[in-house]
Amino acid sequence: VLLCFSLSLLGYCTDMDVIERELKILQSLRFENVVELIEWFREKKQCFLVFEYVEWNMLQVLQEHPDGLTIEQVRQLSHQLFSAIHWCHSHEIIHRDIKPENLLISKNFILKLCDFGFARFCNTQTSADYYTDYVRSFDLT
Repeated sequence: VLLCFSLSLLGYCTDMDVIERELKILQSLRFENVVELIEWFREKKQCFLVFEYVEWNMLQVLQEHPDGLTIEQVRQLSHQLFSAIHWCHSHEIIHRDIKPENLLISKNFILKLCDFGFARFCNTQTSADYYTDYVRSFDLT
């Protein structure tokens, strides 16, 4: 799969800043349940990222199965998702954008976490507020 980004100015940073951060994260995360970045290159004012091909995303799988998946499939996919998140966290990376469209599913029913555009490297010295600019949880009390 080939993704192409035009390099123009975005509010607080350039597209290249975002792309370089995502590249650094993806290059540090070689794991079976994280989509593989095969290569990347720049040409003129565009940046191209080449990823492994994965047939579906979770939203497509759920739409194809309106009555739901089997309990075994749910267990299998949940385990793979938790493994991917654990792998990221153990490498001090938080994804920050987990949703059905960012969970790819292969024909062999292997889940791959993708789209690390909002992801951040984290450390224990940084305030939690730094990582929650875009998403805040509701206080349910």
